[in-house]
Amino acid sequence: MRTESVGVSPGRDPAAAERGPVISDGMADVLRSLRAGRGGDPARLCAQALGAAGVAVSLLVGDGRMAEPVWCYPEVSARFEDLQFTLGEGPGPEAVRLGTPVLQPDFDTVRTDRWPALLPAARELRVHGVCCFPLGIGAIRTGVLTVLCTEERRLSDQQYADAVALATALTGAFLSGDAHNGDRSLDGRRTGLGTAP
Repeated sequence: MRTESVGVSPGRDPAAAERGPVISDGMADVLRSLRAGRGGDPARLCAQALGAAGVAVSLLVGDGRMAEPVWCYPEVSARFEDLQFTLGEGPGPEAVRLGTPVLQPDFDTVRTDRWPALLPAARELRVHGVCCFPLGIGAIRTGVLTVLCTEERRLSDQQYADAVALATALTGAFLSGDAHNGDRSLDGRRTGLGTAP
């Protein structure tokens, strides 16, 4: 199935989208754990709850609004995230620019001229596809959540709802400054959601 659109993907129930996402029990548990600042690798926990091959969360920093990965699991997530923002092309930069999710779970369906430098490099990393969710409110962009798809190369409605809920929670945490009070990520930066008010 070709999924080059952005926003709600084809076939999703618009009425269900208006009601808002219903998150899984697993994602609800992860969000509670992150808000409470409980231990563990948050990226790994989120990837497991999403049933994803990996997760990366990057924040936009500096005057140039460069993406700095703060959560990554496994290592290939960090490598892919660095790659797309270094090249300036891919679902992540598009999600940040457009302010809407960019869903591309199967890179084999992407026109080669869309991301000419990224696609061959993604194949070398064995990244099959990703779905990226911007972190921010309105015109304010704080970062991006990148979900690496499994070899099945699809994103279910439940995974979509869970990823939207995670992106929303991360946006609130980063905008309020709570995200710097939690546990350390793999590279030592403090990246938990902190304590709930």
